[in-house]
Amino acid sequence: MRKAFLLAGLFGAAVCGDIAFGGLTILKDDGTEATTAEATKTYNPDTGGWDIHLLQLYAPWGETIYDIHGDGGETIDTLFIEVDGPPAGSPLMVKVLSDDPSGIKTVHNILQTGSAETLLLTVDVREDIGSVEAEVIGSMLAGRDIVGPIIATTGDNPSRGVTWAIAQRYLLGDVIAANGRIGGIRGFCGIGSAAKPVTIAAKYKINGIGGWGNVYANINTRANGGEGGIFSFYAERFFGAFETEAVIHDGYTGTPGRMVIKYEFDGLINIGKSHIDPEQWLELPPDGLAGQIIINGDGDSSGAWTAPVYLGPDGDPNRILLDAPHYTRPAEMMNRGSVGLVPFALHDESCLPANGEAVTFDESEPLTELRLRHYGPVRWDASPPVAVARRLAGSGGSFIVMPSHLFEYLPADDDPNTIVVRPVGRAACIEPGYEYRVQPNALLLSDVPAQPPVQWDQDYQIVVEIPPCEGDLTADGQVNIDDLFMVLAHWGPVGGGGSAADLDGNGVVNIDDLFAVLALWGPCS
Repeated sequence: MRKAFLLAGLFGAAVCGDIAFGGLTILKDDGTEATTAEATKTYNPDTGGWDIHLLQLYAPWGETIYDIHGDGGETIDTLFIEVDGPPAGSPLMVKVLSDDPSGIKTVHNILQTGSAETLLLTVDVREDIGSVEAEVIGSMLAGRDIVGPIIATTGDNPSRGVTWAIAQRYLLGDVIAANGRIGGIRGFCGIGSAAKPVTIAAKYKINGIGGWGNVYANINTRANGGEGGIFSFYAERFFGAFETEAVIHDGYTGTPGRMVIKYEFDGLINIGKSHIDPEQWLELPPDGLAGQIIINGDGDSSGAWTAPVYLGPDGDPNRILLDAPHYTRPAEMMNRGSVGLVPFALHDESCLPANGEAVTFDESEPLTELRLRHYGPVRWDASPPVAVARRLAGSGGSFIVMPSHLFEYLPADDDPNTIVVRPVGRAACIEPGYEYRVQPNALLLSDVPAQPPVQWDQDYQIVVEIPPCEGDLTADGQVNIDDLFMVLAHWGPVGGGGSAADLDGNGVVNIDDLFAVLALWGPCS
């Protein structure tokens, strides 16, 4: 709320006044009004708005400046910038300014069609800004919404593009500098919508994006083959895709970069390079990591992740640091999301069964598949992407590789990070009494454009224990003299903890339990 009051004081409140036709003026640098040869304005009574045409350079080989002022709540339907001239050295500078008491209410369209070097320095309105297309765009300041799109058509230039797009309510349109950079984006009530996410894209970098509310956006700080990073990103909730070179320091102050998503994240963030600066960090919701963060998305062989990634805000005693790059916190405890370093390793604790686990099942609930989950999305274009081997449990012998046709290898319907290994045919389940090992091969790839093979830290191994059978008190797979001796050793009343030898559960080990062992004599089936 305080931010909104501050912006209202800075940019003016979004109010509507009666139209004062005489309040719209087009002034030159010396304060005189532009001639009709230089600029025209036409009122359209059907729309209640003005069409403005800027026509010529009045100071060739100098600076031509047009300041468009409004003070009576005027609406500009279209501002046509039709000035021709040299592409450099004789710049045209344009400002749309709101004066007291009521300023300019709304600008629906701004379109540059002329060839002169054009800098749209400022558009400051009390309500909405519609579509804007110009070579260089400065500060777009809307007291209500930016409907957009805002498009900078500059040629390849890392210092030009869009400086600011600030909406006191919502930023609802695309902001694009395909060959330049973007300074800052703000939507104090939100950015985009679920029905219409916006695109925010620049070739060389985006300094900062802030959405105090939901952010529905596809963001790219290195569009068109660029190498741009992000200094600051804040969203209360983020839904969409975010492509960036790296989290970077502010180029002006040197302040370390931050990416903060406060309450909910369900999307994709792809950081192309390493994330290693200890002063820069990503902050995610404490229990809202439903999306995927990829680090070293370009697949560089020396890519690394050592910088902090936190779950929870600074100062929260329950804040969690994900120990890069192979944290042990299961995905189920983080709303099933992941943070992963390319090439992706196996997330041991998020596999089913977990890597290294000993599992037991009976015939009514056989183990029919292995779910091998990674820290990021995986793919394979041919099978088998893994090799399955087994040996007798507890034997310590060599693993025997099983024929690949005994298994099918499937993507999980609900999780791009998981490969499902499922026995088929006569090997309908993972059999008890064996220790299983799974190893990846070169066909199992990290699902990023570079597609490097996954790199597990260790093999996936589980032990499938033989389920206990009634009367087998020593769990050796058969009922024999050892179990009879177990009954005799526990003869008499049992304590509060009970006894396995009390087969009928009557609180005493006696002749009935001995006869039960004799009746069950032989190997377990």
